[in-house]
Amino acid sequence: MITQKLSSILKQFELNATEIAVYESLIENYNTNISNICRNLGLHRQKVYDCLYSLEKLGLVQKNSQTNKFQLANYNKIKSILLEKRQNINKSIFDFETILPLLAAHSDENKKPKVGIYENRNKFIYLLNEILDQTEKGETIYSYNENDDLYRIFDIDYFLGSWVQKRIKKQVFIKILLNGSNSLVTHIPKNHQDLREVKILPNDFSSTGCYWIVGQKIIFWDTVQEIAWNIETPILAKLLIENFELVWSKLSI
Repeated sequence: MITQKLSSILKQFELNATEIAVYESLIENYNTNISNICRNLGLHRQKVYDCLYSLEKLGLVQKNSQTNKFQLANYNKIKSILLEKRQNINKSIFDFETILPLLAAHSDENKKPKVGIYENRNKFIYLLNEILDQTEKGETIYSYNENDDLYRIFDIDYFLGSWVQKRIKKQVFIKILLNGSNSLVTHIPKNHQDLREVKILPNDFSSTGCYWIVGQKIIFWDTVQEIAWNIETPILAKLLIENFELVWSKLSI
């Protein structure tokens, strides 16, 4: 019973099984040398020496420099170390409780969608470039455009020129859904040379606005007031991509 309880206590000092065995051997042989410990435990001399060194460093064992024999330190040493550990643990618990509200707030903050607002066409162009900069090679941009106002803001030459070249160089694909009434249809040939696919929605398709989905980001474009909202929300982005692909799969061209 004593040995069982003592082993449990010694584990609080992060001792391994061999170190505990060496300590317990000193209970039976209070004042002994390394050779006796090796013989009693059947351990290599270096192994026992390393264990005694660790125990001595913790203050649990002491060595008589005159006789080179080892003995246990005063048992009160164990008690004082355990009390110190308890004080440190209590302090850590107190410190943790003081910062717990901050940690919880930080966790809640991370769950909130991250929103960026971009006003005027210069900021729009900045956002376009930012999208490419933060998009990985091989990713897809999902683009739904109810009208062509967005492209008028950028200018067709810009959008189908420098930005597209940058997108192709980075090998970022784009899928575009356009209303049949969208005048931009005439500007976009149906081919895959620029890593782009276009499908035309029926004229009676009821939806308004313009949005893109890129990874975990959703970009809503208000072309009337020239404002864009860049919202990072993984769950909603995933849902919109699934809906986009569902509509896409139902269209032949």
